[in-house]
Amino acid sequence: MPNQLSDRQVMAAIALTLVVVIGLVALNVKPEQEREPGLLWREQPDQPASSLAI
Repeated sequence: MPNQLSDRQVMAAIALTLVVVIGLVALNVKPEQEREPGLLWREQPDQPASSLAI
């Protein structure tokens, strides 16, 4: 292979990849105060709901 990469180029590519991944994670993680509450499930009714006749 005549186009081999040098060790510095490989290390730079790995470092750049890590910086991009960490940056994307940091941009998408919201602080605890800004998070929306999780799904709020309604309580199941005591009596089973009757199905609708169509």
